Amino acid sequence: MKLFFYPHACSMAIHIALKESSLEFETEFVDLSTKITGSGFDFLKINPKGAVPTLVLENGKVLTEVTTILTYLADQVPEKNLIPKVGSFERYEMMSLLSFISMDIHKNFSAFFYNKKIESWIEVSKQKLSRSFDFLESKLQSNQFLDGNEITIADFYFFVMLHWCDYFSIDLEKWPKILNLKYKLEKRTSVQEVLKFDSSFV
Repeated sequence: MKLFFYPHACSMAIHIALKESSLEFETEFVDLSTKITGSGFDFLKINPKGAVPTLVLENGKVLTEVTTILTYLADQVPEKNLIPKVGSFERYEMMSLLSFISMDIHKNFSAFFYNKKIESWIEVSKQKLSRSFDFLESKLQSNQFLDGNEITIADFYFFVMLHWCDYFSIDLEKWPKILNLKYKLEKRTSVQEVLKFDSSFV
């Protein structure tokens, strides 16, 4: 498999999942401004959406979108319990959680990445993020991780959002359980390796 990525983007979640899965893979940088890959290839011919993460499988098929790729990878290594079993109610709860991270958290970082800083947009986004963090803080009151006491792909995805909080100086002290989860994830070898890898491109 080959992961097309951009440093510190949401492709980090896929990179972490790949490390955790122990599946064989390679990586290739994508310049998102020019849509040219590290090997000089036109990225739009691989993914016409022009976005990362993009995962090219051994058979040449292409997967896009964070939640889809995370689900695919987790299903390749069922013994690692990174996602509940197909057909279980817990599986649907996981899909709901992944959608929540995508739509209620990931999406609300758009204001911070926009080229022109619009303070009113940023302020609204902070308020929405705060409400979302309140919800996840409540889930962590009795859980070590977002979906229980075992790590799952939801934690890998959420970690990227917490990493962005550092980058944009969003204080997490209001949410001690989330902050504790962040520290716990930062200690994992997979996360440390991906952070070091991405930082080498800056």
